[in-house]
Amino acid sequence: MANTLQEIKCPFCTKTLYRIGLLDTDVWAKTKDSPPINNDAEGDFMICPHCSRRVKMERVPSRVGAGFQVAKNQK
Repeated sequence: MANTLQEIKCPFCTKTLYRIGLLDTDVWAKTKDSPPINNDAEGDFMICPHCSRRVKMERVPSRVGAGFQVAKNQK
């Protein structure tokens, strides 16, 4: 059986930042218990529920529009 849930780690504290689940449409989506993606003058981000750091997110293409992933460069 395929894994239908993945944990995405915070790049600062390495604890779970958010989780994604596989939908019926074979698209990965953020679970409802994950923190929201926010946006400000510096771009898209999440606040880690464990260390409270601002984690920069980047938009990535998706079959159903746009998605997000943790940005490689956190500066």
